[in-house]
Amino acid sequence: MPSACRSSCSRSSLQRFRPGFSEPERLFGTLIVVFCALCAGIAAVAGAGTLLSNSWRDAPFLAACLFSIFATAWFELKLRVQLAELQAGPYFGTNLARGTLILLLSFAAAYTQQNATVMIAAIGVSTLIAASLFRTEHLDIVNWRFDREIGRTLFQFGLPVFVGFGVANILISIDRWMLQLLAGSKAVGLFTAASFVAQVPIALLAGGIGPSANALAVRAYEFTDSATVKAQLEENLVSLLGIVLPAAMGITALSRNLAYVLVGENFAPTVIELAPWLCVASTLWAVRANYFDSAFHLARNTRPLIMIMSVTLAANVAVDFWLIPWKAELGAAIGSCIALGAGFVVAVIASRRIYKLPLPIKETAKVVLASALMYSALQTVADSRGVGAFFVQLTIGSLVYLTSIVALDVLQSRQWLVRQLTGWLAQRGMLS
Repeated sequence: MPSACRSSCSRSSLQRFRPGFSEPERLFGTLIVVFCALCAGIAAVAGAGTLLSNSWRDAPFLAACLFSIFATAWFELKLRVQLAELQAGPYFGTNLARGTLILLLSFAAAYTQQNATVMIAAIGVSTLIAASLFRTEHLDIVNWRFDREIGRTLFQFGLPVFVGFGVANILISIDRWMLQLLAGSKAVGLFTAASFVAQVPIALLAGGIGPSANALAVRAYEFTDSATVKAQLEENLVSLLGIVLPAAMGITALSRNLAYVLVGENFAPTVIELAPWLCVASTLWAVRANYFDSAFHLARNTRPLIMIMSVTLAANVAVDFWLIPWKAELGAAIGSCIALGAGFVVAVIASRRIYKLPLPIKETAKVVLASALMYSALQTVADSRGVGAFFVQLTIGSLVYLTSIVALDVLQSRQWLVRQLTGWLAQRGMLS
């Protein structure tokens, strides 16, 4: 978890400051010094822990894990540079190379060695090779140019992000910890199965669009006028909702089939029961983290993130203590939904005070209405089961959603044309 937080902190800082920074070599140099210092510190703490616990027989496994974690952090740092500079080709190539290499090298390691340490080391090697395929100017591990002023700015921006990501990592697993404590391991397994079906797809979709949308917003903020920034932010929100919301409603509508296809009949009833709550929770998290948090990033004031995440965590723990003894895994799902809803409300209020993000009501309403129409259409075929039925359901849902969006766009355009035509005729005295 510390390495994930460190990586996320560095990546967020770099993506925010890189576009408008006039001397990138100083920015990169300072970030690399901080990155290397943190890596060395974490390695020293891990080594000291191994020494004090007299766990030297596990040292090779620990070393492989640290190597893989640091390689992944460096890889993610490079990806954020490519995003910040809108290098679409290298970004795609770096990700493709990493996925391919991990598949090949980890399979080879598993086939030849059947050893977890070797497999983890193979993942680290694959990641480092992928990170070195595309050269990025100034991003060099030996580029040590620490600047105190830049370091102070990065600390002020990055520390709340660090804390926020740390709490986010806790939130990811807090429901399972609480379930283990209050309801037992069976409830943990049922909740995990439901999360796999309902939350993982939404998180993957949001993670695909969020970072690139944020990069475009930062560049618009640094290099263009307020009207362009507003238009870019509106597009970011509509694009995010246009992907996440129909996915959440589609998963909810098709949960009766998805549960049997993905996790089997032993887990299916629980997945069907939890899916609506988990989908709502994931949607709230995705919109908050990938849109409303951008207000703090753009204004370079990330301190409210600590408050937002603290409220979310406290609410999650409190509601879990209340609901889990009563409703077990369903209580955890409801608790997660309530807690993330509370964090969402706090984030919206705080973001309005820091930087007023645009809220395109009409476009948002179109996405909501099209998603509702898709949900209604899917209800008519939701009882069909099997992989083949799922692809038919997916096709029907996609067609209804896209057709609804197009139809609503046409209706809006017709209204606009009617207004324009009416005004043009009135100016020429053709209408009384």
